[in-house]
Amino acid sequence: MNINDLHDLFFNMKMTSSIKRGKNVPPVQFVEFKKGSWTFDFNSQLYDKLFNRLFELDELDIENDEREKELLSIIAQMPEVFDASRELAQMYNDEDDRSDEVNQIYEKAFALARSYIPENFRKGQDQIPWACIENRPFLRLIEAYGEFKEMDEGIESAIPIYLQLLSWNPTDEQGILNRTTSVKRTASIKKDLL
Repeated sequence: MNINDLHDLFFNMKMTSSIKRGKNVPPVQFVEFKKGSWTFDFNSQLYDKLFNRLFELDELDIENDEREKELLSIIAQMPEVFDASRELAQMYNDEDDRSDEVNQIYEKAFALARSYIPENFRKGQDQIPWACIENRPFLRLIEAYGEFKEMDEGIESAIPIYLQLLSWNPTDEQGILNRTTSVKRTASIKKDLL
């Protein structure tokens, strides 16, 4: 597939969990490993292969077109490789006039990730801890989405995303609490100055 075909495939793709895509797709599960603590379970050789390919891309000195093609290929094979979506969005964000595509990437990947969170996940009580390595790509994706919203639309758009992230990962290894506290304080100061 050429890069235009991959681009069209991604932007026309309906992101659904692998459980709903069919039996030929390796299952990804979201499991409660102890009361109130959940993790993604990427029990798949394909996921490992694609994640390793993504890691290898960071070591290669390749042009953006080739990198974009590789990222789109990874996402097309298994959209649950959330770091690939995050890296593609960040790559597009570095280019002019692509914020709509960046937003679409984050929204699709975020919607896919959220589709794994079951109805019995207790909002405000259950956690998706950073300590579980399998959760980190998801948590990095949400953090990057919040940062994009903050830069593109302003602080008010980012705060709900950051607060959602904090509710899922209240131990806050990503430093979101400091950022939201600073963001709220800055917003309050700006409001007082106006």
